[in-house]
Amino acid sequence: MRARGIDFASNVTGQDEGAALLWGHALMGSIHQEDESGIMPWASLRHDTRVVRWDARGHGASEAPLVDDDYRWPELATDLWAIADGFEIDAAVVGGVSMGAGTALHAAMQAPERTLGLVVMAPPTAWASRPRQAQIYRGTAKLIEMIGLGPLRWMGELAAYAARNDSLARLQRSVMRGLRTADPRAVQCAMRGAALSDLPAAESLETLEVPTLILAWPGDSSHPLSTANELKARLPDARLEVAGKTSDIEEWPELLQSFIDSLHVEDCTAESRRTNSLGR
Repeated sequence: MRARGIDFASNVTGQDEGAALLWGHALMGSIHQEDESGIMPWASLRHDTRVVRWDARGHGASEAPLVDDDYRWPELATDLWAIADGFEIDAAVVGGVSMGAGTALHAAMQAPERTLGLVVMAPPTAWASRPRQAQIYRGTAKLIEMIGLGPLRWMGELAAYAARNDSLARLQRSVMRGLRTADPRAVQCAMRGAALSDLPAAESLETLEVPTLILAWPGDSSHPLSTANELKARLPDARLEVAGKTSDIEEWPELLQSFIDSLHVEDCTAESRRTNSLGR
């Protein structure tokens, strides 16, 4: 799909008339990386749930502009709605993991009238905890510029072995494998773009009247529970689920399906299509 002047690799499953979920992956992830890690087994969702995924700019098989600012999360959120337009989706549930969660939150703030629900999985560092993470990203980008991607892959593999969460370890290993074929220049831009990014201001979230499901896990400094707890406290209609063990994460697809079902999305999207048709 071409949107905003960029060619995006995309994947759509489910029925065109079903509830639409727009889903974004993590930093340095991709559709293939998510499928390989099994972090969210999409096949377990009902066939009438339409899941739209894409490789973010500079990730996976999508085109890679080499401008740092293009990788800021508000820009990725604008990509999300452009991709929705390309698939003729007027309103949808938006969600994602890590960077994808940040993208979804910014997308909901940009267009709350199009956001039927919000799914925030493994929310990243934010607000007070963001400057330290931003420094890590800038340092990583500088390291790649100096000596390439090899050391980053090596450090990522070590982090995966040290992870206390099996799902997190699988996710990290699949990301590292994806870096074998990545363009170092695009990775640098994505890292610096992430360093320039943060979640929407905490106070602004209090006005976001959108049903929200927050999925989090402990023991991950890049996705601290403090962010998930603050989101739960700030968002007016939020539910937080914290996985204490790997088997809890395996229940997330069922939680996600139940959340989508609770929104009566099919009625909302049908009304949206009817209104747009009358408007034309």
